[in-house]
Formats: sequence, structure tokens, C-alpha cells
Amino acid sequence: MTPNNRPDFDNARTPVGGDRGEAVSEHAIHRDGIISRYQMPIMGFVILLILGTVFIILGMTRSEPYLSLIGVVVLAGGTACLSYVLKNMYRGVRRVILAESGMRWEEDQSVHEKPWEDVREVYTKDVITRADRDTNLRVVFADGTAMTMDNRLRKYESLTKSLLSLSSRVLLEKKRRDLAAGRAEFGPVVLYPDGVQVKEDKKSWEELEQWTVNNGYLYIISTAPRDRYGWEVSLFDVPNYQVLFQLLQEAWQGPTPAATSIPFGRGSRTSGQ
Repeated sequence: MTPNNRPDFDNARTPVGGDRGEAVSEHAIHRDGIISRYQMPIMGFVILLILGTVFIILGMTRSEPYLSLIGVVVLAGGTACLSYVLKNMYRGVRRVILAESGMRWEEDQSVHEKPWEDVREVYTKDVITRADRDTNLRVVFADGTAMTMDNRLRKYESLTKSLLSLSSRVLLEKKRRDLAAGRAEFGPVVLYPDGVQVKEDKKSWEELEQWTVNNGYLYIISTAPRDRYGWEVSLFDVPNYQVLFQLLQEAWQGPTPAATSIPFGRGSRTSGQ
């Protein structure tokens, strides 16, 4: 029985709240996503299959048993690569439905549902190299449970963007209240009404010159000459970083141009570029 015709998941296809028209998007594991996720072991399987076959043929035509033995070992390595892909390609979250009020997902043999109010943290990771892509979209809920997705799911970029947007609506208000009460935590970054703390090192707003994001890192620059390079934090380790960016901008008035460094302070500012 496939995920599409399982009775429990058929019910899960109704968006949270019961209104089918409420659904924002649906994302299921698909072939291109599997290939993108496991392209290295798939390439390894193909290469080892070809090499192993060549060695076996050479061993047979030249009557050299050791060449055939090498070919068998190489083929075994290729089989291991293929087995890894087949074992993991449908493991974990198989399908996700996003709605205005929450999310539903199928994971192995069970179906789950959570409203956006239950989302506590969202972590994202997307590293692309010449031969591989490492993705991770992790959601932690108020009860301590978590779910993790990756680019095996169809329209993964759209999934990430929609999930961040929908969850941030609730998280932003929560973090605003936390900040007003004294502190708002974002993993290694903590905001206070009077400043920022990163990795146990706290500075007031007056000690900070600007912040910027580059190549997956958040940089917070200090005005002190001895600490000119400031802090560097990987966004992979910062939950809800879109909410963090919004609260950093709200630390002082005025619109913030996109893709610029943002100076701290209460007076006039420049682009920081």
C-alpha cells in the first residue's frame, strides 16, 4: 500500500483545521530528489560497477584469477553503495503538507500533526558542492519532539521558504514578548533590550557597529579596535534566524535595505557596504 492510498494518510491530506482549501503546499519524496540527495553513492555505484566488470572480464580473458578477484571486491563495494541508497531513500519523512494553521507529515508508518503555535525552533542547512548537496530542515516542537526533512522532498526550496514564513509569524511574536520580558534566545545568540550576547560574551548596542550575513555566517562587528572582527556564527547553529534578523532590525527605527550590513545605533546610518 502506497502513501497515497493509505487510509491514515488520506485523512492527513486534509489540512490542519479540516479545510482542504487551507493547504499551502504538499511535498513528497520523488526520484529527482533521491538522485540529488544520494548522487555521490550513486556515482560510486556506477563507477565501481564499471571497474569491477572490467577487472572480471580481464581476468577471464587473460586467465588471471587475481584480476577477477579484484573485480569481485570492487563490485562488492559498488553493491554496498547501492544498498545504502536503497536502504535510506524512503527513510524518515516521506511527505509534508503545510497549511495556514499548521503542518502534517508522514514518517515511516505514522502520521503526525502540529499547529504552528507548537513550533519552538527551526534550523536550516543547505550546502552545495561540485559533486554533492547536504540539506537539512529540522523543526523542534514545544514538547521536545523534532522532525527532519531534506531535499528528497519535491520542491524543497519552496518547502523551506514556506515553512520558515509560516512558522515565523508565530515565532516572531513569541520572541518579541521574550525580548520585552528580558531576553530572547536564538541558540548561541541571545538578544537583550540593551545589547547582544554571543557565546557568553555580551556587548551593549553602543559597542556594536553593524551586522551582516555572508556565505552562511552571521557577523556582528564591534566598534572596539581590538575586537574589530567581532563575532562569527554559523547560521546552521542558529534556530529561527529569520526572526533574529527581524528583531535585530527592530533594535532601531527605519527600513533596512536588503543585502546590506546594518549598523547599530539610534542615529542616522549608512548601508554598511
